[in-house]
Amino acid sequence: EEPTTPDVPQTPSVDASKRFIDLGNHGWAADAINALANDGIIRGTSEATFSPANNITRADFAILLVRAFEKTSDNGENFSDVSESDYFAKELAIARNTGLVGGVGDNRFAPRESIKRCDMMLMVYRVIGDKLSEKRNDTQIVPYADYSDADAVFDKEVTYRAEDIVPRITY
Repeated sequence: EEPTTPDVPQTPSVDASKRFIDLGNHGWAADAINALANDGIIRGTSEATFSPANNITRADFAILLVRAFEKTSDNGENFSDVSESDYFAKELAIARNTGLVGGVGDNRFAPRESIKRCDMMLMVYRVIGDKLSEKRNDTQIVPYADYSDADAVFDKEVTYRAEDIVPRITY
């Protein structure tokens, strides 16, 4: 059986001048990576490389969200483990000042450590959480019995509320 690649949504056309040379084994993601690079949301590990198999750091994930969602803020206080000369200093200050990140305690962020999945989800939720709440509140739940072919599917009415399906995220 031949291996399959994940379904990839359509991506905008990519400027051929911005191509990373190390995406060969990750060709299924190349268009998306190059499109994000062309839009200034991500940068490579050098001008010509992206290092697609590397883990992402806490700082780099925060940068990605700040740029993708066009977050802005006066460059206020940063974390004590972030130097003004760090390539991520500006975006990390924005992430902190907009509430996207809170750090790991003691005024530290641990920017060079790999990010954990739970930390990624928390950051994403902090960016889009309000939109998720709006979407859940706007969703109309229609009882199966209201469909003309309901008897063919279920022998009784089944309804679900969004609150019963979507887990609540607190932080």
